[in-house]
Amino acid sequence: MTTTSTFGADRAAELLAHPDLVPPLAEAGADGGLAWLRANVARFASGERHARYRGQVGELLGRMEPGRLRVRAAELAREVVAGAPGEVDVMAAIAREVPVRVLGEAVGIGCAAGGERGPENASAVGTGIADGVEVAAVRAVAAGYLSGEATEERDAAVESLVAACGGEHDEATAAKIGLLVQACEATAALIGNALAAMLGDSAAVSSDRSGQGERAEGGEQVGQGGDGEEAGSPQGASQEDRSRPGGTGVGDTARSAPITVAAELRSNPPVRATVRLAARAIEVPADPGHSPVGGAALSTSGRPPVGSKHTGSAAEGVSLAPGDLVLISLSDGPHSLPFGAGPHACPGRDQAIAIAIGVCEALRHTRLLTAPIEYEPLPNLRIPTRLEVAP
Repeated sequence: MTTTSTFGADRAAELLAHPDLVPPLAEAGADGGLAWLRANVARFASGERHARYRGQVGELLGRMEPGRLRVRAAELAREVVAGAPGEVDVMAAIAREVPVRVLGEAVGIGCAAGGERGPENASAVGTGIADGVEVAAVRAVAAGYLSGEATEERDAAVESLVAACGGEHDEATAAKIGLLVQACEATAALIGNALAAMLGDSAAVSSDRSGQGERAEGGEQVGQGGDGEEAGSPQGASQEDRSRPGGTGVGDTARSAPITVAAELRSNPPVRATVRLAARAIEVPADPGHSPVGGAALSTSGRPPVGSKHTGSAAEGVSLAPGDLVLISLSDGPHSLPFGAGPHACPGRDQAIAIAIGVCEALRHTRLLTAPIEYEPLPNLRIPTRLEVAP
């Protein structure tokens, strides 16, 4: 019987660096569709294959200037708000669209909500640009990316992305597609959480100064965390951002976009946990001080594996057999690791943060209309269901 053990974020760095704890691997052999994509990306590989795939993604990311991504994200977000007749649902129209479009342009795929080609001068680093592809295709692939559950729609979406990359089912194409897919929901969640916090703080400051109005409230109080401490992003808060309330001249906004994104990554990271598989028999030593994963009913598909047995927090140490699963929390205040750690840490950290900051900067003068804020019923992703704003 497969055993599932859970560990808190205070042991995440240790366990994620363990050479014999690997992500669930994808089977090779498929010549197309979702199975082909999963078999050719770093996320589901280990050893030499993982190093090679990750190196290809690193080359793509290394050619991107986070500052330009930040500017482009802000431009696209402003375009959506300016073109809307009234309120805008940020989650549907911006948070899930803009990151994919920005990164698609950067790797040479013209992604747009309506399938129109993105600007060819927008930081493109790829070659072989084919016809544009809709963001909906990326989202369709993302829906089955972790679980590996293929459908005709998801397989067709992969093939449309392959065509947009030039039509070759090779590792370079898989690297581009994987980059877009992995950024899709997680970056949307970061944008949603950060914007809710920033605009919620803005409402609170306005209320404090005028003695009128109400603080926006959500499933949890928006604007939580907020000590203004930077989380170490190269695209994070400048000295000016850190030194004065309101950051970059944002009227009544209590925290600037860089500070808010950094604070949310620390206190409210979008990805709550990750999964590792024991490649061989392993003894995990006891650490009575560590905490368990909250609600650890996760697997690679977000459900308990069939035939599994949950062992609790593993505070007394655990003996893992080959194939046993380990659920590792990434969300625990000072121990939070929003981008993971070890050889499988997210390589697109700076780019994701830059895009989130750009969107939040573009929307900093909007008014948050959604209260209370509700969240998608997902076991491993903290993402608002709707987030309506108005100019």
